[in-house]
Amino acid sequence: MAFIRGLPGFNSTPLGRVVANGAQGVLDAERQDRVRRAEIAKGPYAMTWNDLSSFIASAFDLRDKPPLMANRYVILRATVARVVMPNPGAQFPSVHVYFKDAITQPIDRLPGDYFIKQYVGTDQAFGVCTSDQSILSDVFGANFPTAMVGKTVELQGEVNRGACGTAAGIQMSLTRQFKEVKPGMVAAKGQTWVPTLQAVPPAAPVTAVPQAPPAVRREDTGGPAATRASSVRAAARSATPASESTPAPEPAVRASVAPARPAAVPAPAAVPAPAPQKDPRIANVIQYLKSKLPEAQILQILKSQSKPIPLTGADRAQLEDAGASEILIEAMIDPASIPQTAAEQRIAQRRADQQKEADRFAACQAQASREFPGNPAAQRTALAACRQAKQ
Repeated sequence: MAFIRGLPGFNSTPLGRVVANGAQGVLDAERQDRVRRAEIAKGPYAMTWNDLSSFIASAFDLRDKPPLMANRYVILRATVARVVMPNPGAQFPSVHVYFKDAITQPIDRLPGDYFIKQYVGTDQAFGVCTSDQSILSDVFGANFPTAMVGKTVELQGEVNRGACGTAAGIQMSLTRQFKEVKPGMVAAKGQTWVPTLQAVPPAAPVTAVPQAPPAVRREDTGGPAATRASSVRAAARSATPASESTPAPEPAVRASVAPARPAAVPAPAAVPAPAPQKDPRIANVIQYLKSKLPEAQILQILKSQSKPIPLTGADRAQLEDAGASEILIEAMIDPASIPQTAAEQRIAQRRADQQKEADRFAACQAQASREFPGNPAAQRTALAACRQAKQ
């Protein structure tokens, strides 16, 4: 880099600037990579479910930006709630594991994005997944989808936004990342995570509102008028007989001083409403598209979530730029519009046939009861004949 910048006159040419800037970019990328490796080398964080939402909010900035934290590796214990197997014939089959444990609301003044708030209380906040089913079968056996449910596990890995179809998750590729917690098993050690909080902005100074002065009485001024009025009242009191009632007091003499108007208090400035946060599932879909995940599999992920995703015009443009079709965009707005797969159609047809057969049996049974009340043998013969005739 120093050699390139030291070439006489080379930096002043367009090619020289391009080469110098490119070399500087490579150096910056290498420096950032060294910092990231150094942070990861310190080891994973021993995470708890109470701190997990704050950790996620601290790790990720607004959408389409790199993570704020270089080291996002954690160790966490959790209880398995359900295991979702991939659809038959999926091009990228992946097993998804969800947990009974629930995250809490993140603390305030964190530097990142608070997108995790809307997932508090649901199992869509955090999950793990793997495309290698042997990772789970080696620990829980061939029937791991049912054997895992209710078990406490210790998992570790890198937390990424939008991974595993949840707000944030861990993609597992090694068996050591997922262990069953057995009695007496000591928890894996990890470094303590301490959140970094943003400074509180200084409060705006409060402007004192001037108060109107009190009304002034002439008697209170101590001037000549007050002295004369006081003397007249004293002489009148001494001239009044004791038998007469005390006369009504004279009305106070007031100065004709108009009270000052209070200064007008400015109306408080209107606080702008916070901008609505974009649904993080939009970023998930864009990530799937950029990863070349088949549209059919993305549709199945949206169907499993079964919640509409509100889209703005800017969201639609961003999705179209990433390669989303009209079918996919319509599926995000209305998951009910997602067409059934061939397997789902077969299951639906089988259920419809079963329901039709049940309805036919109930109709024949009712007819036999009406025709032969109190005669079970005749009812059974009529029931069999009725079902045979309708088939």
